[in-house]
Amino acid sequence: LADARIIDKKDIYCLCAELMMKNNQIDEAAELLNKGISSKLIQDPVPLYHKFATIMEKSGNTDTGVKFLKAAMSLPVISLEPSIYLVCAKLLFRARKIDDAVKVLKQGLLVSNMKDKDQLYKMCAEMLEKQGCLDDAIEILETGIADKSAHNHAYLYKTCSEIIVKDGRLDDAIEMLKKGISAPALANKVVLFQACAKLMNKAGRTQEGIELIEKAIQMPGMTGQVLLYQACAKLMAGINRHNDAIKLLGKAINGPKIGNLVSLYQLCAELMISTKQHEKAVSLLKKGLAIYPKDKNLKLFYEKVR
Repeated sequence: LADARIIDKKDIYCLCAELMMKNNQIDEAAELLNKGISSKLIQDPVPLYHKFATIMEKSGNTDTGVKFLKAAMSLPVISLEPSIYLVCAKLLFRARKIDDAVKVLKQGLLVSNMKDKDQLYKMCAEMLEKQGCLDDAIEILETGIADKSAHNHAYLYKTCSEIIVKDGRLDDAIEMLKKGISAPALANKVVLFQACAKLMNKAGRTQEGIELIEKAIQMPGMTGQVLLYQACAKLMAGINRHNDAIKLLGKAINGPKIGNLVSLYQLCAELMISTKQHEKAVSLLKKGLAIYPKDKNLKLFYEKVR
């Protein structure tokens, strides 16, 4: 900390405070972090705020930690950092002050130019859900979905559908996911296809779920192809279409490169074994090992099957 050649010292402050905590020097650690936060040499003081709040909680001074973080929320740059609100809400939640935690998160959601609001929306909804306020939780997520400043809308659609399921409305949850799937220019849609097909299977609409995933696989530019093939094969196997599942996985394995295929090799071999095609399973795994010789799990599975 005394070395003038080191420009940004936040990591050193954090590590030093951790060592003091392990040595039961709680007050000294808090004082050190306060010094670091007030230092003009710290380019990003946010980690120091987090560490200070943690120290206060461990020392039984949660209120002090919360007060400290709330003061930070009034600072121009710090107020745009979502993690400040998340950490503060977690402290309040663990102190069983859920209403106050929700208020802090909602305060963060009102800040314009917030870097990334997705986690704030999600945590706020989860805390409302824990209070039994499912309608309010769904409403806050729907607000997030409509918020153009949020980045990962797929994440919010999925969380919203999960709470709708807990409210006993399975079909409505499926419709929520389908709405996300049909939304234009939405990133990471693969999680929505997976979640939607899973709920369709739960609702006894397995064939519809299979068709949905097959449609996703054919979509140009769709990311997460390996996950889609895996999900589709499992649905097929679940309605005793093992051979169709094996054929589908074979298409993925032998087709154009779509990512790491280890999980598909293993799943395909498992399906072959379940249909008593042991020699084919061994041959397939041997082929997989030739491509992924360093994969320990695949190697162990091959030895077990062999």
